[in-house]
Amino acid sequence: MKITTKQIALYSIGLTLALATLFSCNKSTSFGADLLEDQIADFDIQELEVNCSLETIGKVTTADLNSQFDYFPCGLIKDADFGSTTAEIFSQITLSGGSFDFENARFDSAFLILPYDANGFYGDTLISQNLRVFQLADTIANSKRYLATDSILAGDEIAAVNQFLPRPRTPEKILDTAATAIKAPHLKVPLSNAFGAFLLSVDSTTMTNDFAFWRLSKGIKLVVTPSSDPGALVAFDLNSSNCFIRMYYTVDDTVSRTYRYNLKGSSTATSNKFLKFTHDYNGSNAQATLGVVNPERMYMQGLAGIRMKVEFPTAAALEGIVVNKAELELTALSDPLFPVAGQLLAFDKTSDTTYIETADVVYAYTVSNGAYTLFGGKPQVATGGVKKYQLTLTKQFQDFVDATDNDPKKRTIYLSIAPQVLTAGRTVFFGANDPTYPVKLRLKYTKL
Repeated sequence: MKITTKQIALYSIGLTLALATLFSCNKSTSFGADLLEDQIADFDIQELEVNCSLETIGKVTTADLNSQFDYFPCGLIKDADFGSTTAEIFSQITLSGGSFDFENARFDSAFLILPYDANGFYGDTLISQNLRVFQLADTIANSKRYLATDSILAGDEIAAVNQFLPRPRTPEKILDTAATAIKAPHLKVPLSNAFGAFLLSVDSTTMTNDFAFWRLSKGIKLVVTPSSDPGALVAFDLNSSNCFIRMYYTVDDTVSRTYRYNLKGSSTATSNKFLKFTHDYNGSNAQATLGVVNPERMYMQGLAGIRMKVEFPTAAALEGIVVNKAELELTALSDPLFPVAGQLLAFDKTSDTTYIETADVVYAYTVSNGAYTLFGGKPQVATGGVKKYQLTLTKQFQDFVDATDNDPKKRTIYLSIAPQVLTAGRTVFFGANDPTYPVKLRLKYTKL
């Protein structure tokens, strides 16, 4: 078998690392994420050219077909940097399977219980909010993978709660019929008499068939608006067991009964929910930077907002090296009202609409049991109080170097805030040409 020069060099590197490991408590990962500088004999450090630009994300799936979302953001934020951002919730109503007796029944009251999730709140959470609930005019398709741009026409308004101040960390007694009431942070929403009358009008055949009930009830839409700018996105956990509609009614004017409807799916029936996002960047600071290469400031946003395109034009000239570590560094501007994103991830673009996590991200997620510790991408406080993000691109950059042509697409990655669909967070970064905090790629490699 013919042994190439590159194979000999790789063998030598491997031997050096193995010997170093015997005398060190530091163990290198296969991507060199924690590689020490003195572990490589022929060691260079370079800061290479990086070109950054911004683009809107466009199509993103927001359907929660299997009741897996941790929470659902809902609300409105307006600010000079990102313009107007709106999130609305659409949800099916699911039968609980409990007993019912709607014959000769009189509606008494009904309440929608919406548990909060503090992790999903974003913006000025001290502003009072206004909630409106609508019954849909058309049916939510049970298995459709709705996009962030999709919507369903709203019908009658069935509830409204004005000027409420969310308390996402304050447990309160949840309305229920259990002997021991559960406490959790939530919003109690009284539903209209007209909607209660509709529920009582459902026949017994429909009340025992989930698909028939979905076709008849169609679903609901939740809209939250702030009492003043800049607003906020609140977060409701529609997949919580504490999220439900409880209806109270009386049979034959003497017997008090209740029936529970769920928003989460069950073991016998799934439940589809989805989010509609609207991003209006007109007149905002972000709008002026879209498509510009290396703007002074860079704007990234979750939901269906803005991603960053990062190109490495000089990578093609690096031949005959083994990448020991490649790390991209970005510095964020702080804003007390809008905290910086908690996680950035890197993606490859495989088609016009398909983006997959880079090999470094996949590796970090796999070995860290669902975390991204070895990849980085989390904000760290640096000298001067600024927050820096460091993202591992070691395997990715080796692929850039090994590419056999000068196609710039093969030396490009895309950065997004994660988890994208559920994260209302946004971040403003210093540009690649900033004199104090430029975007940097730090490369450590061994020459062959």
